[in-house]
Amino acid sequence: MLSLSFYICSILLAIFFLRDLLHHLDNLSIFFQERFLNPVRIPERVQSTISLLECKYLGNNILWESSFLLGIQLLESGALSRLPMARKPHGPILHKTAAKATDEIADSVKTLVRNIVDSLKEKFPDNAIIRAFRILDPDRIPSDPEKLAQYGNSETAALQNHFSDFLSCDGKDLVAEWDQMKYLIASRKGESLDEICIDLAHSDMWRKEYPNFSILSEVCMVMSASTTEPDRGFTSVNLIKNKYRNLLTSDQLDQLLRLCLEKPEDAQDYLDAAYAAWLQAEQWRLLLKEWRRGEESKTESDSTESDLDPLSDSE
Repeated sequence: MLSLSFYICSILLAIFFLRDLLHHLDNLSIFFQERFLNPVRIPERVQSTISLLECKYLGNNILWESSFLLGIQLLESGALSRLPMARKPHGPILHKTAAKATDEIADSVKTLVRNIVDSLKEKFPDNAIIRAFRILDPDRIPSDPEKLAQYGNSETAALQNHFSDFLSCDGKDLVAEWDQMKYLIASRKGESLDEICIDLAHSDMWRKEYPNFSILSEVCMVMSASTTEPDRGFTSVNLIKNKYRNLLTSDQLDQLLRLCLEKPEDAQDYLDAAYAAWLQAEQWRLLLKEWRRGEESKTESDSTESDLDPLSDSE
């Protein structure tokens, strides 16, 4: 009975460990599926996942949490009553057996988690330039005036050296722009990094006052963080231009693709209005075609009558 309980505990712990592990990795995957994901947010999000996995599974003692507790609850509650046991195991025996099971699979768990952590670090290495763009995030700017005076100076210097070929005056005014702009960003606490970048890129006032940071904001906005958007684009193309709509022109396909990918969340009202406008325009086009056909028939009739009229011949 003890060997069978040991086997059951090992299987349960492995299953619920994988459930917890895949839950954390699934949350990271969902994060990468966000639309218009800013790459500046990626290092911190990946690092938080790595830290969580290391804390739970790579420490001296593995934090089994629900893996251990749920396995014990299933056995003690009789949820596995159909198991071929002579009698229902008691709580102390189960805890002792589960403890041995955790020791048995601990090495395998740590090896798997360590490989996953190493893969994440290799896939998402630390990048000082991407990390430097975080100074534009209003929530990161300190409230202390003394700290604010020194905030972001080293990151600004790194951006200036890296993007000097794209900036005006070789980026020499970037530090001066930051000395003024940091106080403006600090006054916009609660707003996101994306909102700041959009204002820097599109607001005439911001572009005039901070031309170099306006260029950097455009760089930050167009950096590709994942392949989610291209994947959605290819999928939408296959859905739009199928074998029944193979006569679509490139312009029509481009317009339909933009409607599919860029539509707002409450797009149904816009789609209904667009369809009504299209339907009205289609009706006008049909009337125009009928009128043109009538004009062409009238012209042909007049031409035929002039050919048959003997008075129209010149003497």
